[in-house]
Amino acid sequence: MIADKESLAAMILISGVYEFRDMYLKWHTPEWKLQPSVIKYIDESVAQDGGIDMASKYRSALRNIQNFKSPVLVIAGAKDPIVDHNQSAIFAKAIENDGYANQCVLNAAGGHMISYEDWSKYATDFLKKHLQ
Repeated sequence: MIADKESLAAMILISGVYEFRDMYLKWHTPEWKLQPSVIKYIDESVAQDGGIDMASKYRSALRNIQNFKSPVLVIAGAKDPIVDHNQSAIFAKAIENDGYANQCVLNAAGGHMISYEDWSKYATDFLKKHLQ
């Protein structure tokens, strides 16, 4: 979330949650099988923030999209069991609609932890293009 407060030359975002409320609700359904200890931690964090409204405000890049003023490379794994990869596409589209350079890559075989080898090829080309 620092990127919505400071100017950056470019950003590379991998396997991110961009709309916290949406993902929080999904994590509490049977189709998203997070470990009970992880759900407990998330619930405690939300409670410490004062509830889902405040937690979402603090953790949702999508609701602060107007503050992102740099090129963004968004990478997500199509087989991510932790974060809905559709959030990445929605986030990238929102930036595109705001007029900023971006690229969204969906790694068809990728899970939540996308290897350096899989994302570095995209990152290198992206950074060469936008940091000249």
